[in-house]
This record gives sequence, structure tokens and C-alpha cells, in this order.
Amino acid sequence: MSIKLLATSDLHLGRRSADLPANTAEGKTTYTWHKIVDLVLRESVDALLLTGDIIDEDNKYFEAVGPLKAGFEKLREANVEVFLVAGNHDYDVLPEIIGQGRFPNVHLLGADGRWESHLLSRNGVDLTLVGWSFPRRHVREDPLLSFTVDISPKSCFTIGLLHGDADVADSVYAPLRLSGLRQQPVDAWVLGHIHKPTVYRGSLPLIFYPGSPHALSAAEPGVRGPVMLNLKHGQDIGHETIPLSPVYYDDLIVDVTNMHHKSDLRGRIMEAIETKSHSLQKINDSLLYMVFTLYLEGEHPDGFSVETWVNPAEDDYLDDIIPGKSIKIRKVLNRIRPAIENLEVLAKEPSLAGRLAETILAIQKGESTALLDEMLREWKMKTEQMQRSETYIALKSYERISEPDEKEGRLQLLQECRKLLSTLMHG
Repeated sequence: MSIKLLATSDLHLGRRSADLPANTAEGKTTYTWHKIVDLVLRESVDALLLTGDIIDEDNKYFEAVGPLKAGFEKLREANVEVFLVAGNHDYDVLPEIIGQGRFPNVHLLGADGRWESHLLSRNGVDLTLVGWSFPRRHVREDPLLSFTVDISPKSCFTIGLLHGDADVADSVYAPLRLSGLRQQPVDAWVLGHIHKPTVYRGSLPLIFYPGSPHALSAAEPGVRGPVMLNLKHGQDIGHETIPLSPVYYDDLIVDVTNMHHKSDLRGRIMEAIETKSHSLQKINDSLLYMVFTLYLEGEHPDGFSVETWVNPAEDDYLDDIIPGKSIKIRKVLNRIRPAIENLEVLAKEPSLAGRLAETILAIQKGESTALLDEMLREWKMKTEQMQRSETYIALKSYERISEPDEKEGRLQLLQECRKLLSTLMHG
């Protein structure tokens, strides 16, 4: 006696992955939505759980409505129930689409910001699903403060669906307290809003963000996909991520120490790509595009020239390295340290190179200098200005953007100081 569920969130239907060729079908989030529906049917899943931001806002309505309804119809024909809540992106358009579709198998829980429950009985197991939906774009109150639902006494399990920001007290996207989630009579919470897959370990209940199942940019690295839940009477809830995203973003780190020729670097990059690809192939046969940020590290007397050995073009894809995969290096970041025999001696010189060497040593030792303090203040000011720009404001609506952090500033300044010192020393 068991129930099998598939849970996902933050599909943002209407969007597409960055860095892919224009008009690539696999780059669209609707591609992964169809894959999710196919997975539900193939694995005989009893119900699909969606925790908000399924649509990427009202302006993507016409791109999303057709695929979404088609998926709901296929699930209806297979007698699969769908339970979902609305998030801050689709708080208005999702109820509209469901209302128009007239799908008896699709249940929007918690409309208008009011908690709601639904009893599902399958395979001898009774399951209560509870949920709350965004009534408007911004919600500053914790929805758990109004948590009141009827849970059937015959239920073997209770699962909560909720879209919100866990342990971010000042969030305008339904700030949730983890302690509050743990206090409710719920066996598992499936959350939406944070795109990074996250499982909160510790005492029951199970609390997790499935994350976005379709990787949209380099800010969403790693394996992506929905989460399969297995509910068996008398047992803990089993959960497993099913890799499904056709796009994979990650970092490639290549050490350039003792490299003397462009061919050496190219060979090392190809080796790193092949190693990464083979390891991924074992866990995700849906993968079609691999997009990398390349980090050059190690020591070299002319790190600036080494960086020019790799100059990826905007539309340059490597299609023949791994069969069936398109691979791209989207950006090259230089972390090469200048190969200087004695940085301590150079730091004592009054020249610009000496001041750069002094700054590099201070960062490495966790110390400060007047120049470093001034650079950090300038970095923080510029970073804050950038994050207040319209681009970052849009990003904050669905992805957590961290405030300027001194540790990150030191790392960035270290990288730039090394590059500048290498240029000064080696022309």
C-alpha cells in the first residue's frame, strides 16, 4: 500500500535558458514541462504537486497557457491528480487558467490566501494535502500565522504545499519560519520560490525546495529535476531527485601551472569537459546542453596572455566532443597568480607593483591596508549600485540576491590585483 507523488516548482513557463542558440526548443521551460508530464505517466505517479511560479508572470500567458493545458489534459486522461499553489509570479494568471480549463483533476489549494485541504485516497493510503496560495504579488506576513485546516483523522500522511522565503524575516515573498513549519501537524512540506534544490535536514517533518527543474542560467548550476516522493504506510517519506533538465550549467577549473603552449591548455580543457560529461551521463540521460564558466587557476609568469588562449565566441558551440551533447564555454575567469619568486620582497618596494604585491599578501593573510580598505569601500558601493539597477530588481522577484559581502569583495579584488601585477611584471 503506497502512494507515489512527483513534486516540482518554479518552472516559469514562458522563459528559456540563457547561453543557448536562439529558438532552441530544448531551451524553453515548456520542453521540461512536457518531460515532467511524460515522467508522471511513465512511472505511474498518483499525483503531481506544483508549488508556485509555474508561469513566469502575466506577460508570458500566451506562451504558457497552451502547453500547461495540454499537460493537464494528458494527466486527466490517465486519472492523475494535480495539486498546486500559486506563487508571487502567477498569483493571478494561474487561477485564471485553471478556471478556464475546467479540469476536474486539477486542484488549486488556498486561493485568495486562505488555507485549504484536500483528501486523496489511492492504493489503500489516505493522504491529506494542505496548501496556501499568494493572493497578490507581495506578502510580508508569514502564512503559517493563519494556518487552520481540517486534516482527516484517517489520513496516513499530510503534505503541505507552500510558496515562500524560508527564514528571511524581511522578505516580501511570504517569509516562512522553519520552526513554524516544524510545529504544524504535517509530515512533509514541499516549498516553492527558491530555485536552488534544498533539503532541510534534522528532525521531522521533511522540508524541502525541489528547486527549478529546468536550469535557466549560470546562477542555477548543477543537476536539476523534480522530486519523487514515495509514501508507504508506517514508513518515513522517501524522496529522490529525478534529473530531467536538458541544460546543465557548471564551473570548469583548470590549473595552468607549468603550461607553455596554447595546445596544453586546450588539451586540459577538453579533458575536464570529457570527465564532467561522462560522470553526468550516468545520472542524466536527458542532458543535451552543457554550459561552463571556465576558471583558470594556478601560477604562470604571464597569466594575461594565457587568458587570451581561450576566447569563446558568443555562438561558439562544441558539438563533436561528446556525442549527442552541445557544449559551450560561456565565460573565462582569470584566477592565475603571477609567478613571482618572492612576493614579500616586492611588497616592500614603493612602486605600483609593490603596492599591488602588498595588497595581495594582505588579502591572503586576512589583513588590511589603507589601499585595500579604500578598494573594498569602492567595490561595495559599486556592487550596491548594480544591485539597485532594474535588472537586479527583476531578478530579486524570484531569486535570492545576496548583499555585498566583504569576503566576496576580497576574492574579486585578489583576482584583479593578480592580473594587474602580472601585466606590470611581464608586459
